[in-house]
Amino acid sequence: MKLKTRLIFLNLGITTLIIGIIISILLVNTYSDVQEKNKNNIRLQTANIANEMEAILDDATHDAKGIADLLKNMKRGGATDRQMVNTILKEALEENENYLYTWVVFEPNAFDGQDASSRNKPGSDGTGRFLPAWGRSGNELILEPLPDVEEQVYYKEPKALKSSYITEPATYELNGEEVTTITFCEPIIIDDKFYGVAGVDISLKKLTDINKSVHLFDNGFGRLVNNKGIVLAHQDETRVNKMGSEIKNDQRVNYLERIEKGQQFEEIAWSESLGKDAYKFFTPIQFENSSLKWTYTIIVPVNELMAKTNRLFVILVIIAIIGTLLIGISLYYNSRYAVSAVVTLSNMIVKLSTYDLTTDDNKKIKKLGGHRDEIGQMTKATVTMQNNFINLIKHVQDVIGQVSASSQQLNATTQQAANSSEEVARTITELASGAMDQARETEIGSGKIGELGELIKDNQEQMKNVNDTTNDAIKLIDEGLLVIEDLTAKTKDSGEAAKDIFAMIKKTDESSAKIGQASQVIASIAEQTNLLALNAAIEAARAGEAGKGFAVVADEIRLLAEQSTSSTKDIDDVVTELKTNSNHAVMRMKEVSEIVQKQVESVDVTDNKYRDIAKSIKHAEHAIGIMNTSVADMELKKSNILDIIQSLSAIAEENAAGSEEASASTQEQSATIQQIADASDYLSQQAQSLQEAISKFKIK
Repeated sequence: MKLKTRLIFLNLGITTLIIGIIISILLVNTYSDVQEKNKNNIRLQTANIANEMEAILDDATHDAKGIADLLKNMKRGGATDRQMVNTILKEALEENENYLYTWVVFEPNAFDGQDASSRNKPGSDGTGRFLPAWGRSGNELILEPLPDVEEQVYYKEPKALKSSYITEPATYELNGEEVTTITFCEPIIIDDKFYGVAGVDISLKKLTDINKSVHLFDNGFGRLVNNKGIVLAHQDETRVNKMGSEIKNDQRVNYLERIEKGQQFEEIAWSESLGKDAYKFFTPIQFENSSLKWTYTIIVPVNELMAKTNRLFVILVIIAIIGTLLIGISLYYNSRYAVSAVVTLSNMIVKLSTYDLTTDDNKKIKKLGGHRDEIGQMTKATVTMQNNFINLIKHVQDVIGQVSASSQQLNATTQQAANSSEEVARTITELASGAMDQARETEIGSGKIGELGELIKDNQEQMKNVNDTTNDAIKLIDEGLLVIEDLTAKTKDSGEAAKDIFAMIKKTDESSAKIGQASQVIASIAEQTNLLALNAAIEAARAGEAGKGFAVVADEIRLLAEQSTSSTKDIDDVVTELKTNSNHAVMRMKEVSEIVQKQVESVDVTDNKYRDIAKSIKHAEHAIGIMNTSVADMELKKSNILDIIQSLSAIAEENAAGSEEASASTQEQSATIQQIADASDYLSQQAQSLQEAISKFKIK
């Protein structure tokens, strides 16, 4: 394959392939990232709306439970005031604009036992049964008794289940408008006895308004579904209060199971509202203090989720194709120019490789040399190299003749110098051999004396170590004697302390008996306080509304009395355990006293042994001092002898070294002269060879 074909087609193909791969990878990754980002935005918006709706529903759940708890406390405290109940219901309705009704249903005579005297009073029906319901009528709040409660699901279900209940959505006309509501019901149960139901009716208008605020892409929308699959909020109002379209198909059980379990999931499925495939993002809505689960769904057409990105990707692909074409055209013209220049320079270099340095008038070479790019620089450099070769070869031819004559004369002179150097080297070598023998014998003697010195030095070090060890042993014995004396004193102090502890434990035993007497007094006070609290509660109940606050105080006093009784029992248990531990401690302290006495006797025996060891080590210290003096004399005499031998050895080594250096220098000089002779001969041969090689070049 020619260079032109390779540069144009291979480079263009590889470049196109690489660009295509890079663009494909970028497009795929970017597409996936944008798709996931869009999905995350939808998931986040779904979760935010679900949380907002959940907060509204939790308020209703919390308020229904709060009303029921208040009524339970009123019933327990005997504060059965119907007007107060009406006030509580009215205030709950006023505080939340999303509520349509706040109500309570009591069993007959279950609230205050005054049904017979309360007929047709506010919140009561014709039988006097207390059934107050506060509702909205325009801008006013009205109070009416609830009718036919025995047949209503908001009463029957909580009564049967004895737990919180949320009704299915119901649509009816209110003040000339259709409203959809759900009811949060909370049973009133005291000591496992059913007294009635409290509830809150909440309008789904607020949830519908929140849902209408969802605008995603062109046709995306939101939807609220309860645990039965009923649509509670939808952009298409005709689908409200009906089963969700996908829930009606064969997978209905699967959808309802997921909603009941509070699962968050998503899928691609057909949307009847849109008439096309769509992404569906399901987010659970949980109710406070209830296992009930709803779900909020955002539905977005599949073709709209990535519509803008798809248009952008088409534009990017077109730009990439145009860019690739421009790169191909640029590569073609640049490759054509480079190949033409390379061919011209190649022909010139081939001519140079055949020893042809002759110059001719080449227009292409001159044209390329006039360019300012790298091709022009290469052309100029090649022409300059040709001219330099011509000048060099002419100069070499002149020098070769002179070198050949000089090398022959130098060869003869070096041969005479080499013969004289060999005779001098033999004489010096004989002198050096004798000096070396003398130095070797002297060095052996010095080594033997050195070995003797090392042995004396080692002996001296060992004596020093023994002396140091003896001094350390004496010091340690003195310290041991001090420790034993201190230990004797501390042992005596320990015995005195044990006696003091024994006396303190006895006092602790006496104190525990006094604590037991005090706890009995506290128990008696707690019983009397409990009786006083009971009497106060009875008097508060008799006082009616005026005694409510005092009833709460009496109840708190009763609780404190019960806690005091419980704490007194705990104190009695602690005192009993403390007496048992005190008796055990007295027995253990007697055993400790006997052990301390034996310890004192053992310390006295150890003190006597240490004093005997100290006397023996002092005798050994005197003998070691005599040995140290003898070793020091031996070291001094060894040093004097070693100095004399080392001086003799140094003199002999200097003589031998001088002889060797002289012999080596002479031999080196002789070798150098021989090398010069060889080099001269070789130079002559190379001059002839170079002359033959230069003759091949054509320079004219």
